[in-house]
Amino acid sequence: MTLQEFVDQIKRDCRVGTGGNNADQAAIDITSKLNRARFRVWRKWNWDWSLVELSFTLAAGTKDYTFDAEVGGLIILGIEGQTGYLKKFTEKRYRQWIKRRNIDSETGTVIGYLRKGRDASGNIKVRFVHTPAAATVIEGEGKKRLTAYTSSDISTVTTMEYFPAEMQDILFSFIRAEVWEQMGDARARTEFLKAEAMLGELVKEDEADPADEVTSSPPDYMLHKARNRGGTTVV
Repeated sequence: MTLQEFVDQIKRDCRVGTGGNNADQAAIDITSKLNRARFRVWRKWNWDWSLVELSFTLAAGTKDYTFDAEVGGLIILGIEGQTGYLKKFTEKRYRQWIKRRNIDSETGTVIGYLRKGRDASGNIKVRFVHTPAAATVIEGEGKKRLTAYTSSDISTVTTMEYFPAEMQDILFSFIRAEVWEQMGDARARTEFLKAEAMLGELVKEDEADPADEVTSSPPDYMLHKARNRGGTTVV
């Protein structure tokens, strides 16, 4: 679905603005509301379609790194060729280590990282622990950053970035709820609850595979009861 189709459909559903007119107030408002809904869904879950592979070389003696603009969030980091993952340090834990030993100046194998906020462009910064003694390839997964739409993008965006067609009904529901709320329409509350429920169901579908088999044994008391079913055991 194109962004133009989305905006025009919302206008028809809610009976606001004029279809095809991307300069009217309705188009501007819908675009703004859509951005809020997109960011809300983005934060809700590490969706499989939102993942971006990370791989870069941390030079020897370098402890600070700034990620590319396409990375909006970090999920997991590790070292290429090694099992396990890098620990995420809290500021408090990192400070405790510094007091115990001069961790900032130590070199060796990277064991973790500390989030250091963002640079002037909003790109994620991290500090690795320890400072690597040799060039180290860091790999992992992050979340693809979303770029906010403006009304001038409506006619040019040919694919709804990031959101597959199978879940765009949730965006429709969120935006209808917001437009109706702005209009004082009583349907807004019900539509918002519907959108939240659909988003919750999508998370459940994404986190659990219904085809998974039970991999742990049942409790002993259940096994005992199962063995004694048959009518011959007197309690």
